[in-house]
Parts: sequence; structure tokens; C-alpha cells
Amino acid sequence: MSEIDNIPTVMKQNMATTGFNGGKAKGQSSGGGESWFEALADAWGSAMDKQADKITALSNMLQGADGSAAPGTTGAVPDGKNLTGNTGGSDQPSVMVKLSAESMKMSFMANAENTSMSSTSQALETMAKKG
Repeated sequence: MSEIDNIPTVMKQNMATTGFNGGKAKGQSSGGGESWFEALADAWGSAMDKQADKITALSNMLQGADGSAAPGTTGAVPDGKNLTGNTGGSDQPSVMVKLSAESMKMSFMANAENTSMSSTSQALETMAKKG
């Protein structure tokens, strides 16, 4: 299941843990609780955090887990070890392609999040003006 498909599930979990009850928190007569709009924002944030973790992991594979330069880059010595003696990262094309794809996915997700939150907030603003 992709992170975007998982957003409704995360929203339900966020609503359940915050006591969401018809727009009000449990025991609250008005305000004070997390709204479904906040649950949506939390769900998007969670999905984007997971995607950022994937990008970080792939980036670490290229750079080396300790943040050192990959072999063949500045700071590396010819035997494939960096100056600290640790083996550097993997500069394989497959890892670079995966990193590029995951970065593009993050860009798509950020754009979708911006659009959904903006559209939802505009709809709420319109409803508030009518109510």
C-alpha cells in the first residue's frame, strides 16, 4: 500500500487517538480537540515523513552510512576506503535511479498535499462565510 493510499487509514487512527467525535473532542462542548482537517494534515505529514525516510536511506547508501564520501569522490582513497578507514557508499546506478524516483515521488506527494490542504481550507473558508 502506498503512503498516499494510507492517508484515510492514518486519518481514522489520528481521529480515534484524539477522541474525535463529530468535530469535537470527547468531553468538549466546542473546540479544544483535533478536527478532521488537523487529522488530514497529520496524515499527510506522516506519509511524507515515511517518504523522506526512504530518501534519506537511499542517500546514505550513496554517501556512506557514517556521512563520509563515497569511493571515488573527494575524501576517498584509491583502495575504496575513505580517510576514516570506513568503506564508503555505493555509487551504483541502480541506487541513484531509486533515489531519483523516490525524490520525484516526494515532490508529487508534496504537490498533492499542498493542493488537498489548500482546496480543503478554501472550502472551509467558504462554508464559514455562509454559516
